[in-house]
Amino acid sequence: MIEKPTIVIGDVHGCFFTLQKLLKQLPKNAEIIFVGDLCDRGNYTKEVIECVLQNNYVSLLGNHESYMLESVESALEGKPTRWIDESYMGGKETLKSYKNTHDILVKHLQWIAQNPLYILKDNYFITHGFALPYYKRRDIKEKQHSFLVNRVKDIEEWGHDFEEGYEQYDFINVFGHETFQEVMIRDNLYGIDTSCVYGNKLSALELGSMKVYEEKVHPLDISKITAVDITEHFGAYTEEVIPFKLDAESILFDIPLTPQNIDDALQKMSLPLKEFFNMFSIAISQHTSATSLRLNYDATLSQTVSIQV
Repeated sequence: MIEKPTIVIGDVHGCFFTLQKLLKQLPKNAEIIFVGDLCDRGNYTKEVIECVLQNNYVSLLGNHESYMLESVESALEGKPTRWIDESYMGGKETLKSYKNTHDILVKHLQWIAQNPLYILKDNYFITHGFALPYYKRRDIKEKQHSFLVNRVKDIEEWGHDFEEGYEQYDFINVFGHETFQEVMIRDNLYGIDTSCVYGNKLSALELGSMKVYEEKVHPLDISKITAVDITEHFGAYTEEVIPFKLDAESILFDIPLTPQNIDDALQKMSLPLKEFFNMFSIAISQHTSATSLRLNYDATLSQTVSIQV
């Protein structure tokens, strides 16, 4: 019996701004569970994982967290790795989000490493990939990779390994990994990865009522320019690392330059940066040791956005 709302959220893939808007739709006292793949492809893996950690949410291990754990050390050493070298993997975007924050990366890797492969809650079997055909073997190590990568459409290739009669199991398998345009509902299956990072939407499912919550992907999550690119631009004018913070639909920078220096740097931006800035209203305020530059996203402003779908 579910005593308070339990919400399962699909693959976020670094889409921080989208996630913030979705979370605002959910019941305030809800238990939040993520199906994994918090990282890769989208622009803000670091901020997504930090949000999950700070709020004590639960997340499963996804195949992309698995890739990250396996590959990040080699990537940092500049060694070849599919996670970085294959653009569709999205590892480059993840490493970029951690620039100049190695301590946070280490903390996040330690947390990811202890995330479970599945959660059983009443009659709900929550997994990253489609795993109902492996329910009886859920704790057999040799079958656990299937929890990360299996899809409903894989039945032709892997159906020979599925458990006989799994369709009649008295469990509802809620899973991500396999992309759909809408939440996939089929008998005792709910596929909730609705292709957010590919330009569609992020979805969540409330257990019990089976109510679906949705949020269209935020342009900032999949734009080719990110907050890190802005820090690099202003970093050319100072030797200090420039911190930034994301909130609902804003990016706040503390830049150790005078307002006049910042204005000069704004005038010297590349065309892609200028196009990115067209999405924002800009506020500049000076305080003791630095100048605050706040970019407030405004969907009504004229804009030319490069989307990495």
